[in-house]
Amino acid sequence: MSDSTSAGNKGALLGELFHQHIPVPPGFVVLNTAFERFLRANKLTAQINSTLRHIINTDPQSITLAAQSIQALILHAPLPDNIVADIQKNFKELGAQFVAVRSSAAAEDSITASWAGQLESYLYTTAETLLSNIQKCWASLFTPRALFYRIEQKQKFAPLTMAVIIQKMIQSNTAGVAFSLNPITHRTDQIIIEAGWGLGEAVVAGIITPDHYSIEKERTIIDERNIHPQNKKLVRAPLGGVREMPVARTLVNQQKLSDRKIVALAQLVSCIEHYFGYPVDVEWAEEKGQFFITQSRPITIPSAKISPKPHTVLDYLKSQQWFFGVRTGESLLFYSAKRQGYDRYVTQEYGIPFAETLLLPLRTKRPMRIFNADQARRFHAHSQEKITKNPALLLHYINQDDATYEKIAQKSEKLLSAVQNTHFAQSIALFKNIMHLYERASAHFIIIFSLGLKMTEQKKRNKRIIEIMHAHDHWRNSVAFREEAMGETLFFFFRFIAKQRKLDVHPRDMMDFATVAELLAWIDRTTSNQALQRIIALRKKQGFAYLHLHGKWPEVMDDSHELSLTRSYFSRLYRSQITAKQENMLTGQIAFGGTQKVYGTVVVISDKDNLLKKAGAIKGKILVSVQTTPHFIPYIKNAKAIITDDGGITCHAAIIARELRIPCIVGTKIATTKLKDGDAVSLDMEHGIITVKKPRRYRYVKSIVSR
Repeated sequence: MSDSTSAGNKGALLGELFHQHIPVPPGFVVLNTAFERFLRANKLTAQINSTLRHIINTDPQSITLAAQSIQALILHAPLPDNIVADIQKNFKELGAQFVAVRSSAAAEDSITASWAGQLESYLYTTAETLLSNIQKCWASLFTPRALFYRIEQKQKFAPLTMAVIIQKMIQSNTAGVAFSLNPITHRTDQIIIEAGWGLGEAVVAGIITPDHYSIEKERTIIDERNIHPQNKKLVRAPLGGVREMPVARTLVNQQKLSDRKIVALAQLVSCIEHYFGYPVDVEWAEEKGQFFITQSRPITIPSAKISPKPHTVLDYLKSQQWFFGVRTGESLLFYSAKRQGYDRYVTQEYGIPFAETLLLPLRTKRPMRIFNADQARRFHAHSQEKITKNPALLLHYINQDDATYEKIAQKSEKLLSAVQNTHFAQSIALFKNIMHLYERASAHFIIIFSLGLKMTEQKKRNKRIIEIMHAHDHWRNSVAFREEAMGETLFFFFRFIAKQRKLDVHPRDMMDFATVAELLAWIDRTTSNQALQRIIALRKKQGFAYLHLHGKWPEVMDDSHELSLTRSYFSRLYRSQITAKQENMLTGQIAFGGTQKVYGTVVVISDKDNLLKKAGAIKGKILVSVQTTPHFIPYIKNAKAIITDDGGITCHAAIIARELRIPCIVGTKIATTKLKDGDAVSLDMEHGIITVKKPRRYRYVKSIVSR
């Protein structure tokens, strides 16, 4: 780090990591003294400062003209021979066919300013383009966006200095960005990783919506996996540079990093944070199973904003996206047993966990099923892939489920007999056996449901597929009756066991208001009659929320204050989703929240040329684009908010929005096609929902006045 004045912050940080044996691609740094020698040799410093003095800070056109003038000076000036010889000598020693040429300015990647995307990088540079790309890096100190950023950071006349990093290109299968804290909630106990196929530039620039993984830092446990389809990626062009190409069809919906690799990368990020002693934002690339760190910078978040942990489970629930199922009269006993079955068997038998779910009463006593939207999409995408390859897999699980329920029926007959003959110990053993079988049947149910859902979406319907669909329909018609029969048997069991244990609670209430774990604890005498009675009476009076979450959260929420806040939050979310069916609504990820609600009219920017044409119209409006690039920087500050189609919470738009404190929603997928110039929209920055406001209809009344 002592070399940051000569190697720039980016180069110095990479050098520090290299000497700590963190995997960094091999390379060398063209120090800023080379740039200073180049300026002196061509007598450019005085000309550049003279041009900077004529800039009108508030006039984008003035900044653009100055930038063009200064860049032309740098690009057309010759490189001194001794600098050329030194660069070529080091390039030859590196022995790389392709290198990345990357800027490393003194102020770049500092704790106070990220300079995200302001300065240029040139990937897959060859020996033929190396020198010209170095000069282009130097010239990028004076692009319109970089000049605007310098003015914003009050660095207009900062010393003209830049180092350039030359690194061997990593042939990345996957690449992306990682944060050693959550950049949205500022939680320090989480690591956030975003990943995409191909080069990491697609993630950084917001060209794609990447996979999003959240990891609990202390135990290195994956809290969350949000898998996003990826149809395109950036790869090496045949003659150097990069090009866009489609992702292989089999990989479009796949998780980009395996769980093992996610954990390994999280450990590497945690190690970097621990070494530097502050939260870090790293860019990474994976080549043949090995991770390389291509950049590390401090996270530009004020320390006052950093929070160690969420205070309540509601903080976590607010950080996820949810969709609502149907209201249900299902008992808590059955619902909790199903969720235990999902945890115990679905991943084991199907290779992927099912989505987090809630059972929550909103307005009526009948609770509603609520599902984690991203996790459910991932689960169904997994089923889509499986059913497309092997439609008969659905029959396999149906047959397994039939066999399991056959065993449940046999055990139920024995349980009724044990109850009738007052065989206490035998009836308890049979009940436990039935619940274990039901947990496995529940795992089969969710797998069959998902496979069947994707089977109905198949366009090709041959004779075999039609037969499988008929078998599936027959199975669906029988499930409710099987559960009902099992429930009747359990009713008699609980009536018997309550009488034996002198518990004054109705059997139906035991099933409706206690989980399978709580009832088993009572049956095994680790919970007293009084404790179980209190639990049931409380939930019967005020309600409850059942939380099937993957993290360290309680199974049931029955604290009245927490329950009230949670019901209120999900009631608002439910109303907004119901409204979405009647109005034009979009959803995305909140990159920076700012105020809770933002209202305004839209300016849609389709490309760079369109940006220049509409630059004057952005002020005070909501900027909508596919993604933002550094070219947007001079104009973003004037925007009221930002909405993008692509990108995750670590993309360029997200970083700049957080730095400039502008409300921003990314990853809507369809904002630029759904919205048009002049549309009035409201942004719900609590839920990441964009609503198109319908124009008001006024009734015009013709007034007739007699003289």
